[in-house]
Amino acid sequence: MAMVRSVNRVMLVGRVGSIYDRRELPNHKPGPLNISVATQEAYRDNKQRSDWHKVTFWGVLADAIEKYLVVGALVAIEGALRTTQKRNADGSLSSYVNVEGHQFTLLVKSPRDKEGREGDDEEPADDSEPEDESGKEKDPDDDIPF
Repeated sequence: MAMVRSVNRVMLVGRVGSIYDRRELPNHKPGPLNISVATQEAYRDNKQRSDWHKVTFWGVLADAIEKYLVVGALVAIEGALRTTQKRNADGSLSSYVNVEGHQFTLLVKSPRDKEGREGDDEEPADDSEPEDESGKEKDPDDDIPF
């Protein structure tokens, strides 16, 4: 009998809902970065369903995400499902499933620059009509072939 291989792989494409503060670990290094990501799917009669996913990142990946990510950004995340258990005040156990992020792609340019400031430093677009070789503005109707 052949050995069947199992796979624990998750791929999410959605929008960032929250970016939680990182805590310091007991060894004084930065802890994990937790974010929430909303995914939507359409089903019959044009109805939509939204699901929220908690995603945890560690190390240099967490550092980069913390620096550039903003709430509302469209992201692609690849990782694996992880289950944790917590004991409640009444002694019962509760299980939680979240995603441990292994790869992260920002699908649209972040509005943060390299220093982490909000804003757009690009030059405003020139909305004037194009000029011909003589320096005069072209009539947009001149390019119509009929």
